[in-house]
Amino acid sequence: SNAVDVLEKMQEGEMKKVEEAKEGSELWLVGTGSKWSPTKSDWVNILRAVAGQDSGTNVLLPWPSHATSGHLQNLLSAISQEYEGNASAPKKPVFDIVVKGGAQGDDLVSWISSRTLKAMATAVVKPNVDEQLGQHIGTVKGTLKQALESKSQIEDAILHAKMEKLFSIIGESNSRSDVCIAAAHIATRLLQLLGGEAAVKELSAADAEKANKVMTPSDVTAMISKGLLANEFGDCFDRLLTVVKACGEGASPVPTGAETITVLVALTVILEAILKIETEQIHAEDNTVVLPDGTPQPQATEPSRHGGASQWDQQLSSHPNARDGDWICSQCGDLQFAR
Repeated sequence: SNAVDVLEKMQEGEMKKVEEAKEGSELWLVGTGSKWSPTKSDWVNILRAVAGQDSGTNVLLPWPSHATSGHLQNLLSAISQEYEGNASAPKKPVFDIVVKGGAQGDDLVSWISSRTLKAMATAVVKPNVDEQLGQHIGTVKGTLKQALESKSQIEDAILHAKMEKLFSIIGESNSRSDVCIAAAHIATRLLQLLGGEAAVKELSAADAEKANKVMTPSDVTAMISKGLLANEFGDCFDRLLTVVKACGEGASPVPTGAETITVLVALTVILEAILKIETEQIHAEDNTVVLPDGTPQPQATEPSRHGGASQWDQQLSSHPNARDGDWICSQCGDLQFAR
């Protein structure tokens, strides 16, 4: 309770060490404030301030009321940067996150349970980051291959070129920076298309220059607010682009293994969603006929003479005038006589 009283009087980003901490450990307090929006660099500075102690270190952190999943991602990114693969690093501090009300706690649980941040947290906690990274690279490679070979409803030369580039990078170098940038280019092009930009049939020099642009998490937020992107779908774009933005801000130019895993998982979810939508669209087109009045009519399957679907077989078998060789028209449902 004394610590909470002190926290309420602290400035944003201010840190204080509590001398009365229990024996064998330290307690650091971090002032957050209602408007504090910590970046990855902010978290790195906090970690470095409390590092280097032989005893256990606890950090008491009031979670900002307006905090987002991006703030939690920045914290995980900072931890991975400071401790990932560093055997000589001091013991990781324990973060005690203080929330006001059940809604904040529910948000944190929801964020850490999402597919992207769950994978990131696992990479931060467990030591076998390279093994995890290899598994996720294999998954995204298979998804990319499927996307490149699919009957795509989005015939866009820029998107196709960007997917081919990432597929090539994964096969040749596995450079974390190259992988994350290439993934960001794919995400950016998809966002441009979802925002209403026309698809490009053939890649020109001007299109190639445009393709080098990388959108930001702020762009994703703007698209969600305009109704161009669903919240759940937008979160994956946000997680991916947050990594690239953080690396470009100087905290660390090279993404950590945990950050790269976040990018790969987010891209996999995005591509899987698009492939699912396209599969459903193709299936709907293949199984829909247009009646004379222009009304689309679902077509379950081919008529029984072409291998037979149970629906038409049952209708045929129950028809009083049906004979061997007759079949049911899948478009109008009438009995057709054998010739």
